[in-house]
Amino acid sequence: MEFIGVDIVYLLELTWDSHIYRFSSRPIILDNDSENESLSFQGTLSEIEYIESSNLFGLVIEEQAIPMELVFDSINLVKERMRGRVLDNSRGELSYIILSRETDSTKDDYQDRIILFRGRVSQPIIGDRSQPIGHVAFSLVQGVEVDDFLIEETTRQIPSENPATIGKYYPFVFGKCGSKNYSRDESGDITIDNYFVAPAYLRENSPWVPSANLVIAGHPVLATSVRCIDGVGVESTRAITEVFDDKNRFVFSQVDLYSDGGAGFTLSTGDNARYYVAWTGGGLPNPYGEGVLEGGLDIIRYILEQGDIDVDWKSFEGYAPLLNSYKFAGYLNRPTKALEFLQSQIIPYMPCEISFGKLGMRLVVPLMYNTLYSNPTRSILENASFYFIGSLVSELELNEIVNHVVMNYGYSAKTENYIGLQIEVNPNGTMNDSFKSTSIYSDLSFNRYGLRTRSLEVPFVYAVEVAMRIAHDLVRQKSLGVLRIQAIADISYNDIEVGDVIDITSDIYFLNEHPCQVIKKQIINNSVQFELIFEENPIRHPRQTGD
Repeated sequence: MEFIGVDIVYLLELTWDSHIYRFSSRPIILDNDSENESLSFQGTLSEIEYIESSNLFGLVIEEQAIPMELVFDSINLVKERMRGRVLDNSRGELSYIILSRETDSTKDDYQDRIILFRGRVSQPIIGDRSQPIGHVAFSLVQGVEVDDFLIEETTRQIPSENPATIGKYYPFVFGKCGSKNYSRDESGDITIDNYFVAPAYLRENSPWVPSANLVIAGHPVLATSVRCIDGVGVESTRAITEVFDDKNRFVFSQVDLYSDGGAGFTLSTGDNARYYVAWTGGGLPNPYGEGVLEGGLDIIRYILEQGDIDVDWKSFEGYAPLLNSYKFAGYLNRPTKALEFLQSQIIPYMPCEISFGKLGMRLVVPLMYNTLYSNPTRSILENASFYFIGSLVSELELNEIVNHVVMNYGYSAKTENYIGLQIEVNPNGTMNDSFKSTSIYSDLSFNRYGLRTRSLEVPFVYAVEVAMRIAHDLVRQKSLGVLRIQAIADISYNDIEVGDVIDITSDIYFLNEHPCQVIKKQIINNSVQFELIFEENPIRHPRQTGD
C-alpha cells in the first residue's frame, strides 16, 4: 500500500571541504524562508533503503549504515582525489519531503523536511568508467568504536617513588561503595557493616619525615572522611584533604595516615603493601544535582559527555526519576574504555537501551517501563491506512526465559570477592525476606515453563534494594516474553519513531488500546513498514477475547 497522491523525495546534504552539496531523488527547489533563499537539489541521488531498529536493552554501538549512490555535477572526483580532496568522513544529512503528484510540487519549506539520518561518508568508490566522472557510491555511517575515548579520570598515573605505587593510577570513585552492606553472622542473624571496597595507594613514606599520604581519588570527593585499613587489619577513620599544584590546580584527594601518630598502620614500601577504603560518604560529587554521582542516568550522561560523539539529549528527558533510582558505586583504577564500561557494567542492569538515532546516541526505554513514565505517542485503530501483516511471533526462545534469579553483588578489592549478601528471586520462595522473594511474574512463568534459572554477578551495585530491583527487572523482562508482529502504514505515520509506544486497537488480534512498541521501521516506496512488540501479559493487560 502507498500513500495515494504523493511521492517521497529524499534529500541529501553533504558538507565537503566546508561547502554544502545538495542532492535529491528527483530535481527540486525548496524555499528556505528563514534565510530568505531558495535551495536547489540535484536529482542524482539513487533509491534509498532506510531501516532503523532497536534491541530495547543494552548499549548498541555498532555502526549503522545507509548505502547510496549519487553524481556530482561537473566535478571529476578522481581528479579531486589526486589533488588531495578526499570525500571520506564528510558529514551528511538524509531527509525527505512529500511531493504532491497532482501539482508536482510541495507545500513544505526547507525547514519542514523530515530528518532521517545523520552520519559520515565511509569508503567512497569513484572512478567507475561506466559512470559519469562525478559518480560515487558510499555508505553514510553513524557510530563509534568502543575504544574511541577513555574515561578521563582513569588516565592519570600517580607520581611516586614507592615501589608498591609505581605504575598505579589515581582511582576514579563514584557512589558510596562499601556503605551499609549486609551479612549473616554465625547464628544466621543479619548484620550491617561498612566494608573496605576500594584500593588506596601510599604515595610517600620516610623514616625522617613523619608523613604518610594515602592517595584515595584523583578528583574532588563528597566525603569529608573515610575509613582506612592496611594489609594486616589495622583500621582507622581519616579526614580527607585536597592537594593542589603550584598553579592552584586540583591534583588529587588524600588522607594522612600519620595525622595522629599512625595509629599502628603498617607504613610499608614493599611490593605487598595494601591499603583499602570504605566510602561511606561518597566519591565524585554529582555535577547534575545534589549528592554524589551514583544515579544510572547521571553516570551515563557524565561519561558520554567526555566523548566526541553526538547525543540526542532530548530522548533522555523525563526518564531521570526512573533511571537515577538505579544507584551504582565503585572505583576504576586503570585506563577504562568509556562505552565498553557502560556496555558491560551499567546499562545491562537498567531498563533502557542506548543506540544511534538520527540525532546521535539516543535513549529508548522498553515497553514494560515506558508507559509508567510517558504517554503513548498516539492511539491507532487498525484500518486501511495502518494494518497488520504476517503472523504473531514469540520474541523469546524457550532457553531465554528466566523466572529464577540468583545474584551476587558489591565487589571488594580487599577480599577479591562479592561482599553483598546473596539475593534470590524464586517462584518457590517467600515474600517476607529482604534477600529472598518471589513475584507474580516468576510464579506465572514457572507455571507455564517450569523453573528457568539465571545467575548474575553485579560488581558496581552495593545497595541491597537496588540489587533486588535488578533481579526483579530481569524476571519482569524475561519471564513471559513478548509477541512481535509487522504492520504496513501510509507515509503519514512516518512520524512514529523506533522506541515509540502506541496504543493499538485491533478486532482481529483482540487488542483494545493495547500498548505496543516500535522496534523496527523501514520506508518502502511511499509507505512505512513497522515491527512492533507487545506483551501477552494477563497481569497488566486482561485478555480481550470475550469468551
